[in-house]
Amino acid sequence: ALPPSVQGVLVEMTFNLGKKGLSEFKNFLKHIENRRFDLASDEMLRSAWARQVGDRATTLSKIVKSA
Repeated sequence: ALPPSVQGVLVEMTFNLGKKGLSEFKNFLKHIENRRFDLASDEMLRSAWARQVGDRATTLSKIVKSA
């Protein structure tokens, strides 16, 4: 029962990272589960993934934060 925008981010991250890769974002997923989208957004930006994908991570984190 997550907002559609957050569902979309999760789908995109799963496509990019794979299910196993996304499962390693433990704090991020915990915050999503608890509907703490502000904290989830911060976790996204602290990851190695964010450094690798650059602006895309910033865009996706803003989508999560605004949910």
